Amino acid sequence: MKRITILLTALMLVFFGCTKDEDKNGSDDDGYENMSGFKETCTPSSFPGLEIAIDGNYFSETEIDEQAYEAYANCVSECYSNPDNQTECAMNCLSLLGIVQTSGAFSLTVYITNTTEETITYIVEPGDWFQPGSGDYQPMLSAVHITKVVQPGETITIAIPVFCLASHLSAPDEISEYTMCEMINSNTCLAGIIDILKTKDTELFTGLETSTIQDIIWSCTEGEEVDWDFLNNLPDKE
Repeated sequence: MKRITILLTALMLVFFGCTKDEDKNGSDDDGYENMSGFKETCTPSSFPGLEIAIDGNYFSETEIDEQAYEAYANCVSECYSNPDNQTECAMNCLSLLGIVQTSGAFSLTVYITNTTEETITYIVEPGDWFQPGSGDYQPMLSAVHITKVVQPGETITIAIPVFCLASHLSAPDEISEYTMCEMINSNTCLAGIIDILKTKDTELFTGLETSTIQDIIWSCTEGEEVDWDFLNNLPDKE
């Protein structure tokens, strides 16, 4: 087995990062609320009996089969021969590693410990979002339903696919910390996007479709026109 650390994270951010450009103006003083149209107030989600920590360190903790990594590296090399479509090509290459969800542009890692003697269920709903502990990082949005049963005394680690909500701020990384917040309700544009994505089979999204959804979400938070037709034409759940 080969452990891919910073290299894999760097490749992910190069080809499919949570930023539109290299202009990062965020700071602890500015905060993400002043950098975009996303101004939701976080109501922390409550899971009594569970100790929960959330960060952006998913890819650096992933063990990858050496043969799969070699296939991925060869695939990425071939992408350079197609300059008009390098981003979609590289995203498709990542699927060879078996670690990329098509249900989000990025992933957060959730570490959960059940401190009780009872079984507890941890649930993430479409529209739940994650507030960063620093104004340098983007808030993140879930578009999928995830349920994990945590046994008494058990500790588990899960990856949550998410979309980014403030294009001029940094993507999550190994030092970013997040708080899970209850479902978005004050932003009618984002709520509308989530209502559509709830009806779609997110596991069938291509890399290009996932990237386009990310751009649409940024358009929403920045007050720009949203391509509702594209969202409605995504593959439906059966």
